[in-house]
Amino acid sequence: TPLIKINLYELELFLKLDFIFPTGSFKDRGSTILISKIKELGIKRVVEDSSGNAGASIASYSAFGGIECDIFVPETASKNKIKQIEFFNANIHKLPLSREDVHLKAREFAKNFYYASHFLNPYFFQGTKTVIYEIFEEMNFKLPDSIIIPIGNGSLIIGIMIALKDLMRSKLIDSYPKIVGVQSENCSPIYEAYKRKIFDIPKIEKKNTIAEGIAISNPLRGKEILKII
Repeated sequence: TPLIKINLYELELFLKLDFIFPTGSFKDRGSTILISKIKELGIKRVVEDSSGNAGASIASYSAFGGIECDIFVPETASKNKIKQIEFFNANIHKLPLSREDVHLKAREFAKNFYYASHFLNPYFFQGTKTVIYEIFEEMNFKLPDSIIIPIGNGSLIIGIMIALKDLMRSKLIDSYPKIVGVQSENCSPIYEAYKRKIFDIPKIEKKNTIAEGIAISNPLRGKEILKII
């Protein structure tokens, strides 16, 4: 995807335009690798839970690969994201539950099928890491001082760290850029843990936010995310 330069607040910034992926989200990076591996293994049906973007992405690549797909979403998810999942003929399970409880229902359902999770399945991170390879090439084989990213369940930051370690092992870089994670004020468990200098994700009061894609009050990989930061 393109990397464009802009000037904002007297800073020179670069924007990575992952929204031009087929389903409009960076999640397509992880989905294409994960579903390709699933197809290679001969798996015929997968399960995923999502607030929208990851569900649409897994559903689309499953449809393209001829794999049956079940997507679990909270009823409060964006109607347009739910329509996008339905467009790809996934079996959609809309539940009147919190995002975290929807995850538990999906895990239970996945006992009989393959769990194609965008925040637990390791193959997904092997896709999200490619954003760093692209930035490295697009910036003439160097990296910026800081990388600012949204953090929900951590699929992007974990993938980024995998790629940075790859580049370090290959001796293509000799230091890491600063990783700056952004959360919604109404749902910021990683921020709260970082501020308190603790590695256990605190219980927070989750409030409504338009940034629903990162509104994860209890990220399962929270300690891993904090360690990376």
